[in-house]
Amino acid sequence: MRSWHGHAAWAMRGVALGSLLALTGAGTAWAKEIVLPEKNPAVTLTIPDDWKTEVRDTEVVSTSPDGDVSFEVGFETRADRDSLVKDKVSFLRKQKVNLSIKPVEQAMDFGGTPARVQRYRTTDKYGTTIVDLVTLDASRDRALLMTI
Repeated sequence: MRSWHGHAAWAMRGVALGSLLALTGAGTAWAKEIVLPEKNPAVTLTIPDDWKTEVRDTEVVSTSPDGDVSFEVGFETRADRDSLVKDKVSFLRKQKVNLSIKPVEQAMDFGGTPARVQRYRTTDKYGTTIVDLVTLDASRDRALLMTI
């Protein structure tokens, strides 16, 4: 049984993730919009101009100006969702993120879209960190993976 503090932490992370997703709909003068892919988009993100952002074929990587928050949003076919997660876990391990611990898993709802969150309270080459892997269906045939 999780304590109230545990529920509050998940609620706060839900707010943080919700805020991140809210970026996808907030069109402001101080932000850039990224549509991926351009034809038949799987994801549209609006990211503040001062964030360092790199757009690749199937993913967007963005880091806050102070370097404290980084996220990646990638997509793949729903059939390849598991390989998308496995590839990300492999990449994180190569970056010295300790993922040998069992993550805490939670189902969440993002505006009517069900999602699964895997939270790792762990360490990386800089010290303690939290890594969230969030998977959700972007459409009938595509899935998204957000790594925060």
